[in-house]
Amino acid sequence: MDLLGVLDQFGFLSPVVLGERAGCISVMLVAAWYPERVGRVVLVDPTLASVGDDVRALSLRECPPDWRALRARVGCEVRELSDGPSLVALVKTFLEAPLP
Repeated sequence: MDLLGVLDQFGFLSPVVLGERAGCISVMLVAAWYPERVGRVVLVDPTLASVGDDVRALSLRECPPDWRALRARVGCEVRELSDGPSLVALVKTFLEAPLP
């Protein structure tokens, strides 16, 4: 998984990982499978509507991830946000808040 490789390569200890739309799947998988590796999760418009028309996209639409099961395994705070004019301010506020 590329995201896990980036965490390994650069030695991030408790990063905030952010996923947008279909990218939220990778973020949630890493946070659920390796909860000790992720400090916080930000999901922006977690949707599968824009993944395309290829085989991968079709498989995601036909058999979407079990978001409830993934969330149950994540050991850090997860914030779900909608894209829009205030998105940058919302992410900044989230990142500046002290860790629980």
